[in-house]
Amino acid sequence: MSGMDESVGLGRTEPRDKPAGQSRLAEALAWLIGLVAVSALVGYWSLNGPAPSPLETLVVSMIVVLPVVCGLLLVRAQTGNAVGWLLLAEGLVMALMALSDQPSHDAIEQGSSATFAEQLAVLCSQSLWPLMFAGFAGIAYVFPDGGFFNRKYRRWGLAGAGAVTVFLAFELFAPSGFEPPYQDVPSPLAVAPFAAPDVILWMLLLTGLASLFAAAFAVRARLKASTGDRRLQMLWLAWAAIWIPATLFLCLLDGIVFGAGGGEGLLTQIALLLMATMMPLAIGIGILRYRLFDIEVVISRTLVYGTLSLIVAAVYAAIVAAFAALFGSATAAGVLGAGAVAVMVQPVHARLQRRVDRWIFGDRSDPYAALQRLDDRLKETQAPEEAVQAVVESVAESLRLPWSAVEFDRDGEGMTIAAYGARGGGTLERRELWHRGEHVGSLVVEVPKARPLSESDRRLLDQLAGHVGAAVQSVRLTIDLLASRKELVTAREEERRRLRRDLHDGVGPSLAAMSLQLEVLRERVSEEDEALVDQLGAQAQEAIVDIRRLVYELRPPALDQYGLVSGLSEQARRMSSEATAFSVRAPEEMPALPAAIEVAVYRIALEAMTNAARHSGASSCEVNISVEGPVSLTVEDDGVGIDTTAAHGVGLRSMRERTDELGGAFAVGVRNSGGTTLRAEFPLEET
Repeated sequence: MSGMDESVGLGRTEPRDKPAGQSRLAEALAWLIGLVAVSALVGYWSLNGPAPSPLETLVVSMIVVLPVVCGLLLVRAQTGNAVGWLLLAEGLVMALMALSDQPSHDAIEQGSSATFAEQLAVLCSQSLWPLMFAGFAGIAYVFPDGGFFNRKYRRWGLAGAGAVTVFLAFELFAPSGFEPPYQDVPSPLAVAPFAAPDVILWMLLLTGLASLFAAAFAVRARLKASTGDRRLQMLWLAWAAIWIPATLFLCLLDGIVFGAGGGEGLLTQIALLLMATMMPLAIGIGILRYRLFDIEVVISRTLVYGTLSLIVAAVYAAIVAAFAALFGSATAAGVLGAGAVAVMVQPVHARLQRRVDRWIFGDRSDPYAALQRLDDRLKETQAPEEAVQAVVESVAESLRLPWSAVEFDRDGEGMTIAAYGARGGGTLERRELWHRGEHVGSLVVEVPKARPLSESDRRLLDQLAGHVGAAVQSVRLTIDLLASRKELVTAREEERRRLRRDLHDGVGPSLAAMSLQLEVLRERVSEEDEALVDQLGAQAQEAIVDIRRLVYELRPPALDQYGLVSGLSEQARRMSSEATAFSVRAPEEMPALPAAIEVAVYRIALEAMTNAARHSGASSCEVNISVEGPVSLTVEDDGVGIDTTAAHGVGLRSMRERTDELGGAFAVGVRNSGGTTLRAEFPLEET
């Protein structure tokens, strides 16, 4: 997840790194908001007391306390995450709305003589109601990392926020009075020169309503695109959202069946209490402890039993009402309704369970679909490692498992060639992989303890594992081939370094000495033999030139003459001009590098510097060499940048090939501040 480090225990999200001063200031502000909200709640308690409805007092308390507590915990863990601040704002708004309840009722009796505090209470209760929905709508847009999913939903979210802000400005400062029954209470902030036309207010309200629907679609889009731990977090938000329609249904049922109105019915109060409790808790757990429970099981049971209860209640009520209307016997209608419900519960439950499991747990109940999806992915892949990655992804997604991987032994050590998801606290299931009777590796998956694999799940896992053996064998052969090529390149460069040293230090001086001896001999021979001596001397000089050319071609002479860092620094000095300044940074004490890596770093750096001088138009270019872990070469300039979509030229291809043949990694792209950055890494063999 973006900007977060996640541990594997309960899915704990570590706090983002922030400057200490900013974090303390942010936490102080969060505590201040929480203190104001709690103080307003205490004011509500003192003005209303527990009577006449203790349950209503409990509901109001939960609506304020839980968002504030969860918001404080989130701000403390992730200061820069907007979700925590939105929860705090939601708790503060609900506290102010609760605090204004009793004074606004008192203002009705006072009328025009209402105090300033009572006027503010009426203004708050009548104008701030859009903010009751804004907090959770904003959370839907930015959950779980505090950022928008993409630019489209960012525009919708900002449009909704802007519409709410303008609407509140019109409502707070409108010169007209309040709606009945507060028409006699003057507004304390009626300073606007004119009232907003109704058409503008309706447009603002419709924009805010459209933004609420867009928030739901943003959650759906993020959930569809999420995998691994991010999907678990989004499922917590989805479970929180389930309580919104559930609460609306219970309130509607309370009004239709029991005739309760104005939110005063017992069923309505219970529904509001559940929503006020579950939503903030689910949001907080979804970010801080998303592995606390198996959320997939929780959602499955919530949807299955919630929908089943709804269907049973609706069928029972319909049968009882119809039978009582036709035959006038309430007792017989109840017996008939109970019998019908008893007959339909089991088949309806089974069908609901299958559909919900298909949505939450994937292709467990449909192995053909899982195999077909895997087959489609394998057809789209080209490299063997891509095929193995497609397999582990398909296994995890089809069985809705948090982690899967393919492993094999190489040189007596375990090696993971493909993995998907993140490890948690579940148990491991292992399937051995075979190809033409040869054991080539293992498919390993993690199964949550709360949701073990059934026999059908294990059969599906066996079928999926059967498609991995050939791809794993191809990857094994590819890895062996790359290792052999690396060994050959390394041996070649080491031999070239030895040959260059022998030619430069052995054969070269011998030929030079022979040439000097021929010069001495030329003075002592007769004129008839002088031509022969001159011929031998010319041949010796030609041999010296050829050996020098061979020495230079075997290995860059600057590496042996100056060393890697000094050689590059000398090249940077020569290439620097008024237009472009080149510089080299490296550790003060460079360790002895393998000949192949030394040559590759030198040639790649030189090629990158040449490209920067010719094509970038940069004013500065810096070469940075690091030997902490792998040998890392970074070349950055502040020029016009590089078109990453265009075909690479010979130089870039050559640099990539030099890196690949040593088992390294090569990347080139555009710097955030402008210009081009090139990076090559070479692994060092442990000795």
